[in-house]
Amino acid sequence: MKKDKLLLVTLNGRYHHSSLSLRYLLANFKLPNWDATILEFTINENGRAIVEKILAECPQVIAFSIYIWNVEQSLAVIQLLKAIVPEVKIILGGPEISFDSEKHPLFPHADFIIQGEGEEALPLLLQNLNNSPKVVSAPILDLSKIELPYELYSAEDLKNRFIYVETTRGCPYRCSFCLSSLDNKVRFFPLEKVLHELKKLMDRGARTFKFVDRTFNVRSDWSIEILKFFLPYSDTFLHFEIVPEILDDDFIELAARFEKGRLQFEMGIQTFTPAVARRVDRYLDEAKLRKNIQKVLAQTQVHLHTDLIIGLPGETREEIAKGFNTLIHLKPHEIQVGILKLLPGAPLAKLSEEYQMKYSKQSPYEIIQNSTLSFAELQKFQRFARYMDLIINRGNFPSIKDLLFSNENPFEWLWKFSEFAYQEHEQTFAISLDKLAHLLFCFLGESEEARSLLTQDLLQIPGRTLPRFLRTDLSEQQKKEKSSLHNKRQSKA
Repeated sequence: MKKDKLLLVTLNGRYHHSSLSLRYLLANFKLPNWDATILEFTINENGRAIVEKILAECPQVIAFSIYIWNVEQSLAVIQLLKAIVPEVKIILGGPEISFDSEKHPLFPHADFIIQGEGEEALPLLLQNLNNSPKVVSAPILDLSKIELPYELYSAEDLKNRFIYVETTRGCPYRCSFCLSSLDNKVRFFPLEKVLHELKKLMDRGARTFKFVDRTFNVRSDWSIEILKFFLPYSDTFLHFEIVPEILDDDFIELAARFEKGRLQFEMGIQTFTPAVARRVDRYLDEAKLRKNIQKVLAQTQVHLHTDLIIGLPGETREEIAKGFNTLIHLKPHEIQVGILKLLPGAPLAKLSEEYQMKYSKQSPYEIIQNSTLSFAELQKFQRFARYMDLIINRGNFPSIKDLLFSNENPFEWLWKFSEFAYQEHEQTFAISLDKLAHLLFCFLGESEEARSLLTQDLLQIPGRTLPRFLRTDLSEQQKKEKSSLHNKRQSKA
């Protein structure tokens, strides 16, 4: 008997990303009359080419996994599919469409929407297509009954893509800007089963694991057992999301036994302003936060990535600057400055009127102004975040980074540089390493100290040669021909 065809489809942000959610759906799909297949694309692929590949599979039903990064591209693909094969049923799921579904731009183009976890809901929907409501609310699942999907990572995935894994679902916190706050009961997968599947992955060659647990250290005994499991495997790399305030000494001491390059902790600080943290229902204990970050940096070789959010309700530029300086003086390895987003269904929406919060209607739904930050100021913060990432996080300018970390007011230093760089370059993209070095050199007054620092930084990069503006061996004629950025701009006037 011929089986009906189900395609599980998503558009990943990049090729080296992989969809854990689709693999969960396939691992738990047991309908004998259906044949299910995963198709993964990227948001940069041509929409018509994607549709061509989908239709070549002759599906009766297509289930799309929708996220904030693929909304617009998925909409274009779905509209084209509906124009060509209107009889094919379209099912949508994922965090982007699970809340306020009826208001979402994809809603009119879907036949069905699954809100929440789809492992059990999708097969039940397919068995009841003719009698199902358009919006299906999936129940919270017992994780001990779910099949883990890690066998579905292919050899190509293991070689070329991030391997995403999880040991828990849910989050104990209620941060109003995060959808995880809506599922604030943490559920745990059976530990023995998780470790067994991780061992099978490693036996197949997997060595890089990105854990998607919202709070990996929510239970220290749990997270310690997982770290202990990986400790003997010296060639593994592990990425976790960690809440710094609840780190304990046993966890830090175990992390200290891992060699450099094996562990990365991502810590969502978001704000150092107590009133703002309370306003968005976020846990903040600055004393514990500082203490534990300092312990991690002093006692371990963990690579520490930290996050701040710009645009939180009522937070002023001065408060943001103070928090940024506090964080940068702790000297984490990376600082990501993100712009606040209003995710569909997030409780943050309740503060919009009081704090005059206006958001873009297009994904990723970033804030464009509020009661304390104008549109123009938020534009400047966008540029600040971009230039800060290029200088601090990319690892190309360690001497400049040290100079910045030792500055009394690094926020204002970076702010002034981002303003200068944007005035000179007029964009924040397509900036070569030499261009960025030139911008820094001019900003620092073309001094000999700046020349020495930038020379040191560029020459530590394998294969790099010094650009002309940093060389001291030029002839007098070449020096005269060398013009600064200011002169170039003046010559265009």
